[in-house]
Amino acid sequence: MEKYLKLMEKMDDQTRDHCIRVGELSYKIARIYNFNAPILFMMAGYLHDIGKICIPSEILLKRGKLSESEKDLISCHPYYGYRMLSQRHISPDLTVPILYHHGPVIKKICFENLPIPTNTQQQIIDILVAADQFDALSQNRIYRTAYSYMDALRIMKEENGLPDNSINMVKHAITYSDYKTG
Repeated sequence: MEKYLKLMEKMDDQTRDHCIRVGELSYKIARIYNFNAPILFMMAGYLHDIGKICIPSEILLKRGKLSESEKDLISCHPYYGYRMLSQRHISPDLTVPILYHHGPVIKKICFENLPIPTNTQQQIIDILVAADQFDALSQNRIYRTAYSYMDALRIMKEENGLPDNSINMVKHAITYSDYKTG
């Protein structure tokens, strides 16, 4: 696993920092809500965008509008990460959430005959999707400035269709001042 975390060093700073924040938020949510194996949630967060190392940096770091083919290529990064880690016999409890961290859209865009998540994998996916979206919206990006805390939560619900329970988990984790590690 260390080898894959080292691959994060090959990512651009923005993607690497995003992955670290998503891993930390996913772990925090898993701990607060007493999910089993919170370390899996953290590892899924750390590695969720590992497939982006297969995308040319001139596309990932492009400041202008992406072409449709560039969007399609980027949208397949969950599959690339899933394949990369699956071929190295990493647990499906980690690889399947990476595959679905942008939701079921991956089935429509990229590939067929993909695994159906188990209950454990679905729990990780639900938290990973929420943590990923919140962090992506609440941070500055190459192509836009960060949304406020409230605007990010509103977009997650109204525009991205996340369920209230996922949004509430993020809200609770971010404002949970009594949370202690260990």
